[in-house]
Amino acid sequence: MKKSSILLMLAPLMLVACGGGDTKPEPTTSDDTSVAPTGYKYTATIKNSLGNAIEGMKAQWCDMDTGICLTPVACDENGYAEIYTENQANYYVHAMSFNKKELTYNPYGHVATPANPDVEITMTEVYLDETDNADCSESNPLQMVDGAYRASLKQDEKFYCVYNTSTKSTLSFESWQGDTNVELKVECTRAYEDGQPMADFKANGVTDENGNFKYEFETSGKEQSFSFTITLVKNPYNATGSAYAFPFAMVKKA
Repeated sequence: MKKSSILLMLAPLMLVACGGGDTKPEPTTSDDTSVAPTGYKYTATIKNSLGNAIEGMKAQWCDMDTGICLTPVACDENGYAEIYTENQANYYVHAMSFNKKELTYNPYGHVATPANPDVEITMTEVYLDETDNADCSESNPLQMVDGAYRASLKQDEKFYCVYNTSTKSTLSFESWQGDTNVELKVECTRAYEDGQPMADFKANGVTDENGNFKYEFETSGKEQSFSFTITLVKNPYNATGSAYAFPFAMVKKA
């Protein structure tokens, strides 16, 4: 009898010690919840012409073969962004600038490949802009799409822009479209200095293998005005009557 009483008294203690009753074990926690990324790594660094990061930028990778674009990635305080993808492909790398009208870039000029997966994009100051003492035709107003100014033209349609400056520099007026079946042409139709026609105005204009124009010229530092005409020379989409939108900018070379 005495032995049984001792066992009954020990029973509650045994239940608690073995996890019985209402007592539950404390959950275990860990600060290390990160998972190492897998796949092929691609990186982009987006900065301005002074080499400084730009607040609010994102990078986006678009497959050059399929046209499929991956979800944009926000850049950090150093202008750096990276992705890991299962597809080892060639990508156009786009700078998503959210309509920062003071900056632009060539959206088809930066390609990431398996051999060269790291891309640097320099956003340049806009020198041809409705807000920067320039006037473009009202029928084809400037559009900002993902950091690049664009204009839309149909076959043989013309786009007019006037650029005014009093700064001495070397400028390049150029287009950046990415379709080899399209050809654009630019001409300076009028040039004035201190209100007088510049009969001796000269510029070097070329069209590259992608059908883009590049038109370089010097400015004197005096009050000058240049009138430009852009023509869509070849447009394979004209059969449908649709316009072709192309990015372009006035880029300061020196």
